Amino acid sequence: MRLDKYVAQAMQITRSQARTMIARGSITVDGTVCKKADTALKGEEQVRAGETLLGKEEFVYIMLNKPEGVVSASTDKRDVTVVDLLQDAFPRRNLFPAGRLDKTSTGFVLLTDDGAFAHDILAPRKHVPKTYFVTIDTPVTQQMVTAFEQGVTLADGQKMEPATLIPSSTDPYSATVVLRQGEY
Repeated sequence: MRLDKYVAQAMQITRSQARTMIARGSITVDGTVCKKADTALKGEEQVRAGETLLGKEEFVYIMLNKPEGVVSASTDKRDVTVVDLLQDAFPRRNLFPAGRLDKTSTGFVLLTDDGAFAHDILAPRKHVPKTYFVTIDTPVTQQMVTAFEQGVTLADGQKMEPATLIPSSTDPYSATVVLRQGEY
C-alpha cells in the first residue's frame, strides 16, 4: 500500500492532507523521516506521525448507548441517526448499525463497517441470542412468561420462536427478554 493511502486511512484524513504531512516530514517509517507519498509499504513497517504509532484498522466496532429519539439507521431525512452521532469522529467510515432499537428505545447498539461480522450476528438463521431489559405498562405475569416460552404470536399472525422472559425481582413492570430469533 502507498504511504499516503496508509496515513489517510489510519488518521481518518484525506489523501491530500496525508501527502502534505508526508512532504513536511511529519511521518516516519521505521524511525526514518519519509517525504515520498508514493513509498510502497509491505505491511510490517512502523509508521508514526510524531510519537503516535499509526495502525490501519481494517474495521471499526463501536458500542453506543442509543439515546431516545435517535433512529437506528445509517441515514434518515427526518430524524437524527446513530451514525449521525458519530459522523464527526469517523468521517471516512461507512458505519451502519448492526441491529436495531425503536426510536423510543434506549440502549446498546453496535456500529461497524464490517458487513460480514454484522451478517453473522444478525442473520435470522444464525439465532444469535439478543438480551433486552424492558419496562412495560402492566405487571409481568406468569402467563406472559409461559407465552414467551411457547412462542408469542404477533399482531400480524406471525408465530415467533420460543424466547425467555425473566421478571425482575425488584420491579413488577420490568423484565429481561432473551430472543434467539432474528427478525426484521
